[in-house]
Amino acid sequence: MLSPRVQQILATAQMLDPATQRPDEDSMLKALEANTPRATYKEAWEDTDGTSARFPLEILRLIFPAVDFDQETPEVVEEMIKKVYGAYMSTTATGPLQSSLNGDGRSVLCEASPRRNGSRRRGARFITDDPVACLAMNRLRLKTVVTTATTASNTRRMVVTRQPELTDAVNRMFAQTTQEVVLILAPVGPDGNPALGSGAPVSTPPAAPPAATGGN
Repeated sequence: MLSPRVQQILATAQMLDPATQRPDEDSMLKALEANTPRATYKEAWEDTDGTSARFPLEILRLIFPAVDFDQETPEVVEEMIKKVYGAYMSTTATGPLQSSLNGDGRSVLCEASPRRNGSRRRGARFITDDPVACLAMNRLRLKTVVTTATTASNTRRMVVTRQPELTDAVNRMFAQTTQEVVLILAPVGPDGNPALGSGAPVSTPPAAPPAATGGN
């Protein structure tokens, strides 16, 4: 349940669903898309003022111009970011705004780490059809796969050295999981369906600037 103040902010902007007392999804998605910059990866990476990539509060200030977020309590600001903005702005394939971009044909919602006040910060968003940005998103996701696999491998090594009798059982678990991951990460065709053994050449755009770690 949203706090009364957040409900008031949404209602004043005509973005509150009266039936659920939650944000009206259609209104929020339209506003978020309209106020998220469209840019290339390079433009977003080099952004310093919100022209090519914006952080949550920068986007919220544009959507709710009548609200002085500097005068709101930290609790209200946090709630607006987590429960209003955050509910829609995941860059995963199932994120609401990401999913709503399907009709756009080629664009994706991406994360960037632009500079503010001289320091690079994670968590900004931009919309793009730049191949470099799309590859960077995949690179970031695959990095988390490697990180998770490394953690699992270290756990296996610890367990079997302390309880050697479990070696065969643990190795069977890893073999099963490896097969599952291989299927998940198998090549796909342009339609997104598995294309095992297709041998289709992959065109690789120029390398992107360093990608930020993490991401949602």
